[in-house]
Amino acid sequence: IANRFGMDTFDVIENHPEWLTDIMLPFGIGVLCTSVGDGFAGVCGQLVKKYNPRIYGNKTLVGFLANFLLSSAVALIFTEVYDMNIKIWQCFMIGLLAAGLELITVFGLDNITITLGVSFLSYAFITYPVINSYIVPIVVTPFVIAAVIEKKVLTRWGLVLAMMLDAVISLVLGNFGFVLLAAFLFGSVLVDKIKKRRKACDTITKKGDCRDAVQVIANGLIPMAMAVLYSGTMNPAFIIGYVAALAEAFADTAASGMGVYANSVYDIFRMKKTIPGLSGGMSVVGTLASLFGAFLISGIAWTFGALNVWLFLIVSGCAFLGAIFDSFLGSLLQVKYKCKVCAEITEREVHCRKRTEKISGFYFFDNDVVNLLGGAFSAVLAVTVFALL
Repeated sequence: IANRFGMDTFDVIENHPEWLTDIMLPFGIGVLCTSVGDGFAGVCGQLVKKYNPRIYGNKTLVGFLANFLLSSAVALIFTEVYDMNIKIWQCFMIGLLAAGLELITVFGLDNITITLGVSFLSYAFITYPVINSYIVPIVVTPFVIAAVIEKKVLTRWGLVLAMMLDAVISLVLGNFGFVLLAAFLFGSVLVDKIKKRRKACDTITKKGDCRDAVQVIANGLIPMAMAVLYSGTMNPAFIIGYVAALAEAFADTAASGMGVYANSVYDIFRMKKTIPGLSGGMSVVGTLASLFGAFLISGIAWTFGALNVWLFLIVSGCAFLGAIFDSFLGSLLQVKYKCKVCAEITEREVHCRKRTEKISGFYFFDNDVVNLLGGAFSAVLAVTVFALL
């Protein structure tokens, strides 16, 4: 490069030692993590046959651990030999990122992704201390993607939109925003698994366990909007709104998932008994699960120092009220159908392979609209209460 611009290479090296340290040494870590860590991951994964389960695709546990340990060792050796001022825990983060990128990269492009990803992170550790505030989303995102694909939690477009939401929220709120978002995602997956054990065949709800792009927008648009508003105004009220929106989303998910275990479900807005799983219904089990979900997400925000005790109670209360509002909309406005074959009340337009008959609600007012409005209600209520107090 120096020769291309008419400069002597040795003069560049002599006159720009800091440039070499800042750029070339992190790049060296990236190259060696690719050659040593990734290389030995394949070797170890093939040599160890026993007690070596596949964790994602054709990648094995032993191969993953070998990559992680060797890549961490490469970073540690570099920082000790060249005095790069990278802390030990940061070396392990570099190892985790290398192993995660090797795990999810397809088409044999891991030689590129690991080199570039590790080089960037190593350079950022040296040059930009603020990177520590974003280390969780940077390192953990590859593992979240792998888990989502492996467990078929999201559709293809659902995953794309979820990654976009994650990128915006993580860029604005860093580790705090990402952890809350990940807690909602994995908490929802766990609730769906518990729900499926009780009710393996769901013939009521419109969509299955694999969330599509519209569901991602319904649950994630309001939290992202709160994060964007915070970035533009730096008003802490929008942090409160962000937490409340996610807490409401998880509270509603927990109520729906655990409500199927209730023996008696009532539609308190229509003053009649209803079937478990149908929108608008409420039960003791579902209500307690909703309250727990609201407290859980708010509690995680509390541990980050984003909320004090009073704000924790306010946000939890707003999220719980949002879940109640969700039931109100689900009861009175959400569209419901009746199967012409089995006479079951459902939210599906097709049941028993026949078109169903609308019996209440508005055609456009489905569960996704209800979820969007429920999150907006909780966020606006929490922001309003915070502003008044």
